[in-house]
Amino acid sequence: MWKTVLSQFLEMLHSMFNHAVLLLSFVLGVFLSAIGYPKEVLSFIFWLIIIDLCTKHYSIVVMNYGRFSIGNYISGWRDRHLTSRGMKNGVGVKALLYTPILFIAHKLSIVPEVVFGGAMSNILYSLLMIIEIISILENLGDAGHKEVKPLVQLFKRKKKELLEEEE
Repeated sequence: MWKTVLSQFLEMLHSMFNHAVLLLSFVLGVFLSAIGYPKEVLSFIFWLIIIDLCTKHYSIVVMNYGRFSIGNYISGWRDRHLTSRGMKNGVGVKALLYTPILFIAHKLSIVPEVVFGGAMSNILYSLLMIIEIISILENLGDAGHKEVKPLVQLFKRKKKELLEEEE
């Protein structure tokens, strides 16, 4: 009797898992197609976001322990300088802010009725890339790499120029 109950329970879990995966794949497919994935520029922006998260962790470890090592990285998690909540909030904010911009940029590039849609799309993509590069360089600056400060200023000027040309 218990074997039958366990078998039915496992079958129900398997069915629920299959439905959850199906729903998740549908939602992910709709999301990725709405922002225009697999464009190369999107892959580049996603990699910049990953590099930004890595440099953020690097800078937190260096600021708290003086240098980066695997032991210091683990200590950062143990001492709660690094938290999954902080990482989740960082990724969540980026996803919340970047999704509408990526959606608009994709629609501008594929709708033929929009005059200069391709150019406006490229401006939005460039803006996101510059924002991520500035964030990466600032993280490195926070970690003690002062030689990146001129690059931060250069990219901030470029961002300002890009926004001024937009107006």
